[in-house]
Amino acid sequence: MTRPDFLRRIAELTIDSSVDELRVLLSVADRLNTGRRQYGPLRIGEDRRRWLEEMRDELLDAVAYSAMATVALTSGTISAPEHDAPSRAEMPTLTEEG
Repeated sequence: MTRPDFLRRIAELTIDSSVDELRVLLSVADRLNTGRRQYGPLRIGEDRRRWLEEMRDELLDAVAYSAMATVALTSGTISAPEHDAPSRAEMPTLTEEG
């Protein structure tokens, strides 16, 4: 498939998506964009990283961060709304209409 084919397919698959589904997709696209800016374009066939090890390490980090946040929330060290939450200005505004 060509790049335009991929873009058309993404449009076809997301045409009926809810705003929340689009927010999820946007967050993944944002992470890919951050990686592209930091490391260059993703080229899986040329990348020599060990993807299963990378995945394991990232999942373990996520579990650890989740546990830390839970402890901090339950101990009263932080309150959920203000800790690590993006500001309203940082969040894209999506409406059901458009």
